[in-house]
Order: sequence, then structure tokens, then C-alpha cells
Amino acid sequence: MTQTSQPSVLIVEDEICIRDVLVELFDVDGTVVVAAASLERAKAMLASRSFDLIITDIRLGGRRDGGLQVMAAAGVLSPQATV
Repeated sequence: MTQTSQPSVLIVEDEICIRDVLVELFDVDGTVVVAAASLERAKAMLASRSFDLIITDIRLGGRRDGGLQVMAAAGVLSPQATV
């Protein structure tokens, strides 16, 4: 993040109630919050912009490794992000 840019957060969570709470929690003081409900959508978001922080469900979409795949994609597409 540069000094002139707004902080950005990607939230990857398939359960809508949890996702909505996390979005509300981080949507403060100009923070750009983007939410994805699936691994595929998260990868598309990671390919379209960089993020400062990524929060992911580990068992995304019922897959035991869904969140780990998000983390792997983040390492390639948004390496500066804290996951």
C-alpha cells in the first residue's frame, strides 16, 4: 500500500452471515473491502487488483483445501498481501 492509496481487504468466505459480518467489520475509514464467496471468484479478484490483507475460510465451499488454494493464489497474484 502506498501512502496515497486506500487500504484494501479481500474477504473469502462461503457462509454469507460470516462474510457479511467481516465486510462490516473492515468497512471503515476508506478501506476498500471486496468479498468473494468461492475459490473461483477469489482468484478472479486477486487477478484484477492487489490487496493489503486477505482473510479466507480454510474449508471454503466444503473443500478442505479451498482456503489453502486462495493462499497459494495470493502468493502469486498479490505477494505483498498479509494472509
